[in-house]
Amino acid sequence: MADDKRRAAVGRQIHLPLGRAFLISVKSIRIRFWRSMITAAGIFLGIAFLVSVLTQVILQAPPTPLEIVYPNVFVRGVVKRHLDKPMEPGLTAQAAIEAAGGYADGSDRKNVTVVKKKGDKVVLDFTNPATINPRLEGGDTVFVPNASGRLRQLIVALVALIVIIVGLVAIKRIDDRFRRVAASVGVVALGVVIFAVGLAKSGLTPPKAPQITVIQSYHVRGEVNIATDTPAVGGKSVAYALEDAGGVTKGADGKNVLVIRKGGKKMQFDMTTAAGRRVADATVLKAGDLVYVPEAATRNRRLWLVVVSLVVCTIGISNSMLMSVTERFKEIGTMKCLGALDIFVVELFLLEAGVLGIIASFAGWLVGFGVISLMAAASQGLAFLAQMTLMEVLRMLGIALAVGSVLTTVATIAPAIRAAQMPPAAALRVEV
Repeated sequence: MADDKRRAAVGRQIHLPLGRAFLISVKSIRIRFWRSMITAAGIFLGIAFLVSVLTQVILQAPPTPLEIVYPNVFVRGVVKRHLDKPMEPGLTAQAAIEAAGGYADGSDRKNVTVVKKKGDKVVLDFTNPATINPRLEGGDTVFVPNASGRLRQLIVALVALIVIIVGLVAIKRIDDRFRRVAASVGVVALGVVIFAVGLAKSGLTPPKAPQITVIQSYHVRGEVNIATDTPAVGGKSVAYALEDAGGVTKGADGKNVLVIRKGGKKMQFDMTTAAGRRVADATVLKAGDLVYVPEAATRNRRLWLVVVSLVVCTIGISNSMLMSVTERFKEIGTMKCLGALDIFVVELFLLEAGVLGIIASFAGWLVGFGVISLMAAASQGLAFLAQMTLMEVLRMLGIALAVGSVLTTVATIAPAIRAAQMPPAAALRVEV
């Protein structure tokens, strides 16, 4: 009966506000700073490792290949085939002619003309071994003239001259002066037109460089049989792109196929289900998109490492909190003698662990994310920033804080309950 009365009296005790308990917990951390740092170190290391793995998952896809477009080099004239050749470093005029199949019959090798992109012209004599073989630049045109072009020009000039002379002689018979002048102008203009057309057809005038339309590609990388860069025309789908790349390999993670849009948006497809394949077949790829198939073994290894790391982190936190309880036996006994309820003692330890968990989790996120980002910047430059979005970074921070807080709370429950259930007299008798 007496025990029931004592329990009833304890139950009627005033419970300290949560804010007061929080202040006491913060003061306890300050008093036992180094012990608190040991507890925080376990949280920090576990969260730093977790965040580094999550950051690697975000950056697992390689950077989208750059669309490097060199202006073409053009080969025209009396060659075996006209050529529009993408510019290559060190490409020379003679090498470009050879890539076009070489000289055709009737070519004039003494007057090969290189028309620069800016409009300048360089005439070369490739029948002379001492002739310099210049390197080309993007947009240059190599023109091989016709050997009979000079003769054609001479004939055209004679024809034009004859037309003008005959026309002017015939015009003298016109009595009207105005009509005679108008006819003279027309005859001269006709002669000039004949001469200009003849020059254009003589095989000596280099043509203008054609305009090339550049079509950007979508890219397929990762665990596929053939890495491909395919022009993004015709509305090709994700499923088609994977088939065009020879399908995925045996070690591919078909559940997490990624499509990274040119602007950084990410889409995930499960190619192991019929519904996922239908979605992939309906998703059209655009220029600059990257289809990435990750490796399944890598994902499983990362998952295992994260689980082991967090378990070890939890055990370390629990051990540290048990040591903290042991060091504070007399303090706990004193509080209980002064009327502290069991729930209040539990709150003190949980709040203390919660504060440490949030601070250490944020520091772990900062270090884990920062280290992996610096490593990515060292290998890829700032191009790695295009692989992640602000929402992914904030989501990672939220996961780090949530996991750190939950792990710390779970690891602290057993030590806190042990401290709360300790009889005050027994706690005061303990010599630490």
